[in-house]
Amino acid sequence: ARLQDDNPLLLYNIGLAEVRLGQHREAIAAFTRGLDLAPDDHRLTAALARELVVVPDPALRDPQRALVIAKRLVAVLPQDREALELMAAILVQNDRLDDAISYLERLHALAGGDAVRQRDIERRLDQVRRRQSDR
Repeated sequence: ARLQDDNPLLLYNIGLAEVRLGQHREAIAAFTRGLDLAPDDHRLTAALARELVVVPDPALRDPQRALVIAKRLVAVLPQDREALELMAAILVQNDRLDDAISYLERLHALAGGDAVRQRDIERRLDQVRRRQSDR
């Protein structure tokens, strides 16, 4: 991919395409370049944080950097379900289970009357609590 482009939306889409193609290093580069150009772009922020946690290559995985990035996202979108879910997952990857539980509890409260969503969050809460008790 040509990352000389100065169009954050194009870089976001290139990053997504690179992820689908399994070109994770290029995806991270595209998301990073896009975020450099548009530091307030929530899609780029979420995409980069997510990729840094789920990338299959351990050499590219960077949960600490993902955490820093996700904190920025949650600071500007404190009630956004996707941002809170991402933050909870990144906190688990960083072995900050108490904090992950707090975010999952916030998500549970935001799920309101959505029983399916609440059950899914409860399942994730149980998984994190079990992991915490296994320590």
